[in-house]
Amino acid sequence: MKNAIFSLLFFFFFLTIISAQKRAIDHPDFDSWNRIAGNKISNDGNWIIYHLKPGKGDQTLKITDKKGEEYASFERGVKAEFSYDSRYVVFLIKPHMDSVNDLRRKKIKKNKLPKDTLAVFDLKKKSLHKIPRVLSFSVPEKWNGWITYKAAAILPPPKDTAKSDSTVTKPKVKKKKAKKVNKENGFHIIWHNLKNQSEDTLKYVLNLSIAQEGKFGLYHTSGTDSSYLEGVYYYSVEKKASIPLCQNKGKYYQLALDKEGKQAAFVADLSPENDQIRNYQLRYWKSGEDSSRVKLENGNDFFLKNWNLSQNGKVYFSENSE
Repeated sequence: MKNAIFSLLFFFFFLTIISAQKRAIDHPDFDSWNRIAGNKISNDGNWIIYHLKPGKGDQTLKITDKKGEEYASFERGVKAEFSYDSRYVVFLIKPHMDSVNDLRRKKIKKNKLPKDTLAVFDLKKKSLHKIPRVLSFSVPEKWNGWITYKAAAILPPPKDTAKSDSTVTKPKVKKKKAKKVNKENGFHIIWHNLKNQSEDTLKYVLNLSIAQEGKFGLYHTSGTDSSYLEGVYYYSVEKKASIPLCQNKGKYYQLALDKEGKQAAFVADLSPENDQIRNYQLRYWKSGEDSSRVKLENGNDFFLKNWNLSQNGKVYFSENSE
């Protein structure tokens, strides 16, 4: 009996020691824990990407082979995507979170904060190509060779405050202010060739749609001058050429291409600015035509009584493109 009591007391004493060694979980512990997010497998099944995200701080992009062995790692890598041919990993590199937070505390304007860097990692050559000051990017769904990215506005160079030694006063020449790159006017979209890094720029783009299988795009631009008017344009990636489908000042919604990029459709609002009732048009174009034509608008027999076309409904082509 004594032995049993002694054993029981020893057991409770041992538990007390073990319990005393344990520490309660606190907030800093959660900050240091990593969770896996954004995991993807390449189309050929040979590569895996995932992001290690701590509770607080910068995340890390990991690239492994199909056996799970690490192939490459990039600090602050986010939003990674494989190219369709599984040759490249495209992602953004964020600025250091602590540095950005410090600048925000100093009330630095948003447009002067450091921007992301676009990174293209060649899995075959194990080489990295970087493009600074990028807002976002897009990888075509089912074709190779190109990506697009939205470039941030280029900041003007700092003013030269040094006084000139020359006593000759030069006449001031008024320079025409360049159109600003912003949400209202649009951003520059750059088509980037993954193989040779050549590029083509579409200026002041407000919206862009990329064909699923064909190397074509459809975009709405606010334009620049009389030779490049506001409207919707069809773009051939290989020819690096745009065709105007509707050149009018207005608003354009729901830009859509069929799978191969040989047909386009979108909703246009070309009503006078002061009109309270908007006449939305469903416009359609197919390869070989000079411009888009109106297929539906308010008052069309297609609609039920008192029903009209909406700019909010998604426009898309059927699977067979008919």
